[in-house]
Amino acid sequence: MKAPRQIVEEIVRKAVARGIERGAFPAAAATVGFGVDLPKKAEHGDLATNAAFPLAKLLGQNPMEAAEKLRALALDEAGMDGHIESVTVARPGFVNFVFSEQFRSDGLREIFARGSGFGRTDEGRGARANVEFVSANPTGPLHVGHGRGAVVGDVVASVLSACGYTVSREYYVNDQGAQIRNLGASLKERIKEAAGEPFEIPADGYHGEYVRELAAELVAQKGGAAGAMAVEELSGWGSARLLEAIGRDLESFGIKFDVWFRESELHSRGAIKVLVEGLKSRGLAFDDPTGAVMLGAEAGREFGDDKDRVLVKSNGDATYFASDVAYHEDKLKRGFSRLINVWGADHHGYIPRVRAGIKTTGRDPAVLDVILVQMVNVLRHGKPVAMSKRSGSFVTLREVLSEVGRDAARVVFCMRRPDAQLDFDLEIVKRRTLDNPVFYMQYGHARICSILRKAAAMGLTPPAYDSGLVPKLALPEEREIIKRLMFYPEALLLCARTLEPHHLVFYINETIGEFHGYYTKYKNTARVISEDTQLTAARLMLCGAVRTVLANAMGVLGVEAPERMDSMPGDDAGEEARDEAKEED
Repeated sequence: MKAPRQIVEEIVRKAVARGIERGAFPAAAATVGFGVDLPKKAEHGDLATNAAFPLAKLLGQNPMEAAEKLRALALDEAGMDGHIESVTVARPGFVNFVFSEQFRSDGLREIFARGSGFGRTDEGRGARANVEFVSANPTGPLHVGHGRGAVVGDVVASVLSACGYTVSREYYVNDQGAQIRNLGASLKERIKEAAGEPFEIPADGYHGEYVRELAAELVAQKGGAAGAMAVEELSGWGSARLLEAIGRDLESFGIKFDVWFRESELHSRGAIKVLVEGLKSRGLAFDDPTGAVMLGAEAGREFGDDKDRVLVKSNGDATYFASDVAYHEDKLKRGFSRLINVWGADHHGYIPRVRAGIKTTGRDPAVLDVILVQMVNVLRHGKPVAMSKRSGSFVTLREVLSEVGRDAARVVFCMRRPDAQLDFDLEIVKRRTLDNPVFYMQYGHARICSILRKAAAMGLTPPAYDSGLVPKLALPEEREIIKRLMFYPEALLLCARTLEPHHLVFYINETIGEFHGYYTKYKNTARVISEDTQLTAARLMLCGAVRTVLANAMGVLGVEAPERMDSMPGDDAGEEARDEAKEED
């Protein structure tokens, strides 16, 4: 079944085409752009289009006149479609659509038929997408900013997979360069400290407590031999240990990578050397008077980067930029047709440079999308949380996870656009109240499961699709819930097209909000379970559909959809859950 907006869009396009055939619209009407969205007033209908406004300009008419013409033509198309009950016009020229009972029936049928697969689409058609995220240097523990980027990347990967892409999650390990050497130098000094010798951490070294812990671990393993280790050896050992810790932290966050790609592989395979020599042979790179190799400014000019960029320093070391260009070329050689990188917001200026680098290799720079993730402000009761003693300069992801748990962190990290700053109040997400976003989300699913358990305990038939029951779901709130369930595939597509997971969080919360409002409003006058067996069966069918869609959406978000949890005092579902717990005891 087609998604709600797609249904209306197709009706409008066919109506315009028919209008052109009949001479009601000029031929240019075939190319007009229009939108389909929720009307400002719910009583106007389920969806509305603004197509009459551009049509009115072509006709030289008032938008209301164009809207009336479009309405009449749309009625013909809607009648053939069967999913539209009525088409009306509202000032100043919107055309409004109300979905039919057939639409609701077909929608519920599809949810029950597809089950856990409902919402998935084939938009990607199997295209291979590489999502590279986190990629923190293995020189220290992950901080909360890394955690936000981790969730954004992981959810984007899940969304793309649900939309038909073949997705690979990748972590790029920067195990080369000055920062890794600085880690080794810092370890060297901490080993001296452990031996009671004079020591001095380099100014650009790492001062966190974790370096002292690593030094103590190494001394415990090797004794006095640790002090004789060269900085390069210490760099390798220390970065490997930190990478193991990063992997554990990410796994506890529910994140697993398909590929851990090491920068050192590019060097060992000579990929960077081949890249630089190829650019020089094509006149795109040149040697400057200092002996460095530069990428000419012309390569980046169309992307807004008008400076020569260093590929190889005068001392022969390749720059991170050269490594990144070679790395993206390697991804493309592996057969990926779409590259998605999740970077910190401070990398904004680096995007044009990398796109320019991709173009110099003969590839289309449009293959690269970059999601910029802003910083996270960790608060407690509205006040900034002190920096971690272990890291020495930031709040670690591990600390946050140990305090609030995986699900809470995942929901909060996806609540805002990735490029918007985020306040994360630890106390709010520990409350078991509805102002806690993760509790609100999980409680909604658990409430529905509780209702269905109660029905099962009473011997009622489990929820199943029955077209004959659909007319029983006649309350405005019931019709609205069904419509909202049918928006789920669109919510996934919106996330996939914008690479913004917060749309999925909004969808889940709005859907739960609709159900909470419905349940609260009618629980005393029109309960789900009543003496009317047909109405009870219809409402259990609705509850089953809501449960399926919520579980599917929360699964993509990587958040548990619990069937039981403590609830609000006085709530029927919660009281029933507590009774169950007593019986189990």
